Amino acid sequence: MRVARILACGLVIAGCAMASASDRAFDYEWLRREAQKRATQPYTPPAADLPPAWRDLDYDGYRAISFRPDKALWRQEGLPFHVEFYPRGYLFRPRIRISVVDGGVPVPVPFSSDLFDYSARAVPRPDLPDDFGFAGFRLTHPINRPVDHEEFISFLGATYFRAVGRHQVYGASARSLAVGMGSRDEEFPLFTEFWIEKPAPSARAIVVYALLDSASVTGAYRFDIRPGADTVVGVRAEIFARKALTNMGLAPLTSMYLYGPSGPERLRDARPQVHDSDGLLIAEAAGQWTWRPLSNPTAASLSAFPVPSLRGFGLIQRDRDPEHYQDPRTTYERRPSIWVEIPDPSSPASAPPWGQGAVRLLELPSAGEGQDNIGACWMPDETIQPGRVLAIRYQLRFGSGPAQGDEIGKVVATRWSTRPQESTRFEVDFDLRSVGKSLASAPEAMVTATRGRVGPAQVHRDPSGEYWRVTFDVPPGGDPAEFQAVLRVGGRPATETWSFLWPQ
Repeated sequence: MRVARILACGLVIAGCAMASASDRAFDYEWLRREAQKRATQPYTPPAADLPPAWRDLDYDGYRAISFRPDKALWRQEGLPFHVEFYPRGYLFRPRIRISVVDGGVPVPVPFSSDLFDYSARAVPRPDLPDDFGFAGFRLTHPINRPVDHEEFISFLGATYFRAVGRHQVYGASARSLAVGMGSRDEEFPLFTEFWIEKPAPSARAIVVYALLDSASVTGAYRFDIRPGADTVVGVRAEIFARKALTNMGLAPLTSMYLYGPSGPERLRDARPQVHDSDGLLIAEAAGQWTWRPLSNPTAASLSAFPVPSLRGFGLIQRDRDPEHYQDPRTTYERRPSIWVEIPDPSSPASAPPWGQGAVRLLELPSAGEGQDNIGACWMPDETIQPGRVLAIRYQLRFGSGPAQGDEIGKVVATRWSTRPQESTRFEVDFDLRSVGKSLASAPEAMVTATRGRVGPAQVHRDPSGEYWRVTFDVPPGGDPAEFQAVLRVGGRPATETWSFLWPQ
């Protein structure tokens, strides 16, 4: 019976040929042991040899090679999830092994040139070897309409993956691990092999496993993926160091920020705003929230936000008004926020707490919207030594962002204006409508700076009457400083803490 099931699965996988199965059973414990074993062995990069025509593909040429939907894995069986594959080429050169797990048995997915459509490039079907292999894969599901399968998550390149919630389009991405984020010798670990569990006909979620490998670290990952209004990805990982890791980022996120309502003027076009995310949001276990508007600086900037007890952080697309972007082609208002949620350490089912550390924010100068220039991650204070395992669990939410509750006011706009040799005036708008329609008294502002002086802060209604606006002046010159502002009502914080680095 097991042999028959394997052969049937292979017929569906290949579309025209059968796959062979491994003799070993597969589960997460086997994957964990495999990652641990590899950490004690020298690193061997995966094969990345490609014919010149595929190695030299540009972005448009690579996108023109499309997977044929009629060849999607499990399409013929009518299962709730389908799998489509990416060919190797362009920037995606390593050969990535992909298997299907059915009843605990892993079955390799064989490559075939017939899986892809080359008509957009006006070239005949290439004669590629059977071991040419894949670069990654994407999953489809009826996420927006009851019947039509649509792509909702994609794994392609290093350990990058991106997902969307209902009626959203791709924007910010997640990674599984960052090593030396922002440094000249940053290392990009790679998922060298994937295993995808075959879903049941009634399944509402799908499970993917991955083996991470690099010169410095190995790891076993499990992703429990549930598409919906927000697509939620539960992550479990065991990470093993080949050498001492002092600059390792957990749950790294990447995004693009070109410009917003204020600056940089050097990049502005007819559109009021251009960005996939507009802020970094951080939640502490004690209930404090910090909002850091993103920027496109003139030089690379790396900021750290120490948090005694982290509950979550994320790159958020808060502004959802299409009139604020005026770009129906790119629809930036539909880009997902990504929220990293840390399990409550008091819960008996949770993994060990993440320990002491800081949320790191990397902002790079960028001249165009085609590249990601924003990075964020959690960087533990602890050095991970060889022979030790770091076990972590967290949840990624691709969608509208975290539920903050009605008791906290939110930052909705950051603006500033400056002239050479003169002070800079900041205007920060807070939305307190969820806190209460009527306040017994006007809120008071508390504005602080890590260095330098800040002019007296004033609080008043913005011209629309909807928000409370905090204004203050910063003298010209001086070293970069982190400014913070929060509104208080009755002597207690009523809003997020706004945080901003100036000068840019």
